[in-house]
Amino acid sequence: MRPGKKPSFEASPLGGVEGAVEGAVEDEFAKEAAPESSVPPADIEPVDETKFVSASAPEASTDEKYYRVFIHEKSRQEDSNTIYVAVNGESLVLRRGSEVVLPQRFIEDLNHAVVPTYANEADPYNGRAKTGAVRRAGYNILGPSTKEEFRRMKVEGRRALEQAAIALSQSASNQLLR
Repeated sequence: MRPGKKPSFEASPLGGVEGAVEGAVEDEFAKEAAPESSVPPADIEPVDETKFVSASAPEASTDEKYYRVFIHEKSRQEDSNTIYVAVNGESLVLRRGSEVVLPQRFIEDLNHAVVPTYANEADPYNGRAKTGAVRRAGYNILGPSTKEEFRRMKVEGRRALEQAAIALSQSASNQLLR
């Protein structure tokens, strides 16, 4: 429908009304596309952006405990070699079969990542009964640690991940050139 043309309400062979929706949609797009002034009205105060919290990951409380943890190898074929854990916007990727240092909040996240287990035989009336839950990623707490050790391991892990990504991109570009 051309701009400025009023929608027509004609009956279709199927008994519906055509044109009304098309005209209404075009009118909405015309409203959205209308240029507006980039200068705010005088009665609106500018926003003080210093009052807002930054989008970076939140820092943990100063009294949080840190632990040295061993992450178990995968127990099922479909499990990944890495575990992704995230708490309040801060995320970590943990390699299975390795020793890491984790704050208490990430250990709690690992505790909540469970897979339900079911009875082997089905009840004829209710189906298979849920019998419990198993952790998706098993771990052992080896002992206490410090925040400094956690930060050091996090920086080392980030460097290793960046180097692996660079090596992967270089090998992919070399294969493309062949």
